[in-house]
Amino acid sequence: MFMNGKIENLLNVALEANIQELDKCRELSAGFNPIDNSWDLIIRFTGTPDFLEKYNGIQYEILSNNFAILSVPKETIDKLAEDDSVIYIEKAKPLYFAVINNRSEACVTNAQNQFGIYGEGVIIAVIDSGIDYANSAFIDEFGETRIIEIWDQTIGNGENTYGFNRGTFYTDSQINAAINAPDFRERYEIVPSRDYSGHGTHVAGIAAGNFANDKRNNIGIATKSKLLIVKLATPRENSFPTTIELMEAIDYVTRKAEELKMPIVINLSFGNNYGSHDGTSLLETYINEISARERISVVIGSGNEGNAGGHTSGKIDTGETENIEFAVSNYQNSLNLQIWKSYADIFEIELISPTGESTGIFTDANEVMKYNISSDRTRLMVYYGTPKPYSIYQEVYVQFVPEDMYIQSGIWTVRITSVKSVLGAYNMWLPVEASLGTNTRFLNPIPYTTLTIPSTASKAITVGAYDSNRQTYADFSGRGLQRNKSN
Repeated sequence: MFMNGKIENLLNVALEANIQELDKCRELSAGFNPIDNSWDLIIRFTGTPDFLEKYNGIQYEILSNNFAILSVPKETIDKLAEDDSVIYIEKAKPLYFAVINNRSEACVTNAQNQFGIYGEGVIIAVIDSGIDYANSAFIDEFGETRIIEIWDQTIGNGENTYGFNRGTFYTDSQINAAINAPDFRERYEIVPSRDYSGHGTHVAGIAAGNFANDKRNNIGIATKSKLLIVKLATPRENSFPTTIELMEAIDYVTRKAEELKMPIVINLSFGNNYGSHDGTSLLETYINEISARERISVVIGSGNEGNAGGHTSGKIDTGETENIEFAVSNYQNSLNLQIWKSYADIFEIELISPTGESTGIFTDANEVMKYNISSDRTRLMVYYGTPKPYSIYQEVYVQFVPEDMYIQSGIWTVRITSVKSVLGAYNMWLPVEASLGTNTRFLNPIPYTTLTIPSTASKAITVGAYDSNRQTYADFSGRGLQRNKSN
């Protein structure tokens, strides 16, 4: 099947996968609904969204700046991509939570004590796993909630005032009524939203927590700010939220802030590893354009991939061959590998299994190629990316599909031979550590360019972790491109 250049590489691969392959591949299956064979997609378009009405079976939500969230039958995606109004299409991608905490070293205490800066008149938006709204950290000195509104995407499924087709909104008056309810049962009948993991409550506490009656435990940063809370939905049971739910949440909180005529800081404490890490995906582009508006700041954690071993890079000259090894741990049931290079460079790439079986040189064709490693009972789906509107780099995407339950463990080798090097640089990424086995990693990892996406958005504020004992960045903290390095 010929691949459309307006469809991202990962979606092209996913559309070529069968049901069994999708079931075994977490990254590919994100956004897929097997009940009606449809996909949740992100698009950017020109003009008005009216053109979407001519496609049967499409459901859509229009975001700002000509972005849209769509649910599209599989058979309609190619037709949609051919539409002149469509600029680019991406699929949903899973997000993985992370949190960073060091108040004193960020000079927050000095700012509060010397300048009296406590976030008064500012909204802090926490888009995460929800919040324990009855916690005293989010109640002011008058006993009323500091939360303007909670959008719980996991409760209910009906259109609301903001045009989204999922979730339920709870106002500050409802939250106050729940806080003052005589018992827990009645409280959660009024506002049933809960933070079961505690991650969102933790993040909100760092950003804005304030024990109003105990100033010694004034642990937050913007302690007099107001809060907007979004509890992200998960498309499947026991799965992670995706970029779809995230973009809806960003759209909502920015619209709400503009409605209230208040400045807003949006906190995002999650990410993933799929993409070129140069800030050019639709999600990153959307965040850049949101961040460019007046009185809107987007703050994103850099992730925890600095010492995870999920990235490596190098430079290879014409005629040279390089072997890049990575370990796959026992019981690894889902795995992909991204190889990114310049379009100007011509590389021959093959993959060698732990038992020494080679795929042979991957075919550079505008279609998904499938390879069998029979001795290791593993199949590979390989796709060479074509030029895209939002990236100057070429991706070679490799999806591992186990024949049974698990991918063959042991040392795998990527062999690269340069036929023609212009820049000669390459980067490789595995999925984030949270989705991998303990020992799945490159044997010679590079800790730089380990920011998770979307912290790579150029107009967002990216926050790393600091080790105050050593007065340096924390080893686990995601890091950007090393200065004066081309790779």
